This record gives sequence, structure tokens and C-alpha cells, in this order.
Amino acid sequence: MIRSFFGMALALGGFLAASALAPAPASAGPAGGAKGAASAVDRSDPDASAAAFGRAYAAKDLKAIGAFLPPRYQAQIDDLVENGEASAIYELLYRDPEAGWPLLLNWTGEAPPAARLAQAENERWYPLAAVGDEMFVLTLTSEGGNWYVADVHSPSLSDFEGAPFADATPD
Repeated sequence: MIRSFFGMALALGGFLAASALAPAPASAGPAGGAKGAASAVDRSDPDASAAAFGRAYAAKDLKAIGAFLPPRYQAQIDDLVENGEASAIYELLYRDPEAGWPLLLNWTGEAPPAARLAQAENERWYPLAAVGDEMFVLTLTSEGGNWYVADVHSPSLSDFEGAPFADATPD
């Protein structure tokens, strides 16, 4: 079974109101059109997107982090940027060891580990750490030609090791 931490925490915390599930208008972009790390990255390249997100995460650049989250989380992105460390999303991203996100602090984002195809051609898993019989992975998904950080998941080691290596871009 693959656990999803961001989605579970959002759902359990009541953060996914119906209005928050609707994609943001294409012109608005994530985090209200956040500039910086996301705009300087070829978002059609999953490896470049993963590396840039890793750098933003390590730097605790909340605007850049928000730019790498899917537009459907606009309300949560706004909360993260506006409230910083007081945000429930910040708590999940940096302080909840059960969620797996703090494992990203060990990854500089300079060179992402080899990605594997996840459950679909538009998903990539980037390994963070093996813990017990699970492999914690940063999952990116492609939406509208851009790659976004979907979540940290923990597939079983056998599921992860059985997943094929991914090409840089889907066919």
C-alpha cells in the first residue's frame, strides 16, 4: 500500500474545501504567480522541477515551495505564504516526522536521484530514504505540461524497486 502524507493531512485537517479543489486559473499560477525558483526552471522537465523544489525546501523559501505545489492547493499555498511557520502546512512540511517531508532536508536538490515511474506515465518517484520495508519518495505529477510536487509517498521497497526507471519526459 502506498501512503500519501500531504493528501491525508489535508483531508484529515479539513483543509480541502470544495473551493480549494478547483484548479486556479491558468493565468494566476501557483502562489499568485510566484516568481523566482519556479519561473527560472524548465517546468516541462521533471528532474529540473524536483531539483528546484529540493533547493526551495532546504532554503525554506515558502513562495517557491508554493509555486511547485499543484494549483488545486491554492488556498493552502496562500496560507503557507501568508502565515509561514504558523501554517498547518508548514507544520506538515517541516515538523511532522511521520509525514516523511523532513527527509527532504537531507537532499540538497542539486542532483535528483534517478526517478522511477510511479503508477502512471505522468508521475515520477524520487527516492528520499528507505525506512523499514518502505521507500519514502518525493512524487511529482505532470499537469498541463508542468511538473508539480504531488506529495511524499511511501511505497513498499518491492514496489519501488520493481518500478521502471523513468525517461526525463513522458512520451
